[in-house]
Amino acid sequence: MASVVGTYQHEKSENLDAFFSAIGVPWIPRKMMTNSNPTVQVSQDGETYKIRTVSATKTVEITFKVDEAFESSLMSGEKTQNVVRKEGDSLIQEQDSSKGKIIITRAFSENAMDMTMEHKTSNVKATRHFKRTA
Repeated sequence: MASVVGTYQHEKSENLDAFFSAIGVPWIPRKMMTNSNPTVQVSQDGETYKIRTVSATKTVEITFKVDEAFESSLMSGEKTQNVVRKEGDSLIQEQDSSKGKIIITRAFSENAMDMTMEHKTSNVKATRHFKRTA
């Protein structure tokens, strides 16, 4: 089983602009996000996980326990309800907002993290690939 704890550097994305468009992100922020190369830091303290995504324009952080509901915010500031479950080497986040249900699957291996985002209402998916750096 691969450790989820680590630091990951963005390498490439697939279909990201279409995904952000499907969830209603305006053109300028969408272009900024699709051209970003974020670093993702995953840490764990006991049963509590923290995922911190750092880019040139914004830092987003979520803190959660597996299978426990928590609140986070979209880029627009809108509050969302979330729950994360663990399946094998993946953390699967279900997010509910006025934009619909979004499923974010973070699949970990010894050398990488692949993050697939699916907007259930429109069935649009995007994937971001990250290389483990630490």
